[in-house]
Amino acid sequence: LNLINLPDPDQSWIYEPAKRFIDRLQPLGYAIGCFINLGSDPVVLSMGWDHFCYALYDDPGLIEIMFNIYSDWYGQAVKHICKLGFDFIWAGDDFAFSSGPMISPDTFQKYFLPHYRQVAQEITLPWIFHTDGDFSLVLEDLLSLGMNALHPIEPDAMDILDVKRKVRGRVSLIGNIDINVLSNGAPEEVEHLTKRTIRNVARDGRFILSSSNSITRSCQVENVLAMVKVCRKFGQYPIT
Repeated sequence: LNLINLPDPDQSWIYEPAKRFIDRLQPLGYAIGCFINLGSDPVVLSMGWDHFCYALYDDPGLIEIMFNIYSDWYGQAVKHICKLGFDFIWAGDDFAFSSGPMISPDTFQKYFLPHYRQVAQEITLPWIFHTDGDFSLVLEDLLSLGMNALHPIEPDAMDILDVKRKVRGRVSLIGNIDINVLSNGAPEEVEHLTKRTIRNVARDGRFILSSSNSITRSCQVENVLAMVKVCRKFGQYPIT
């Protein structure tokens, strides 16, 4: 705990680089977002997953203290972030494998969700929630946070059409173009996948097409450009 030394989130100098970034790019017509955590990533990444899991049983009070430190900080910081001129907030805290959550639903509801909500209630812009993997076991808990979109709906972890049926228009979905195809496939394969995804998922709205995770250095440039080209040609609403 003594190693945690966070700056005062009310100090204006923290946000100066973000303000300069917005001032430089906003005139170009981009939608500009700010990425934050809701609290769990700083906790588990600073402790390590092994120590975090042991502490759930051996020292749950430490887990609560750690969550309070980071969620308090982000809850205060996001108040300032939302006033800087960003168009949206992108909140990311990974807690799922492709096979399901890394922690039990009970642990998620006891520790993760209340602290996520503490930060989420301070967000006054449209916002996206990100976690990799299959989060279907806690989908309804997540939706209670009030985000506007979920990302990235990895195709090897979740069926995006099934997710879309479950959310029933309550949130938009973002992502789903497999980065493995972007990395190892051919442009023609990417074009086919992108067209099929637009046709199947985007027809009645509430879908933003993107890769199923970050564009990594393994992704072939021509494949990424093929995805963008198809999206621009066929992804304009209304989808016909």
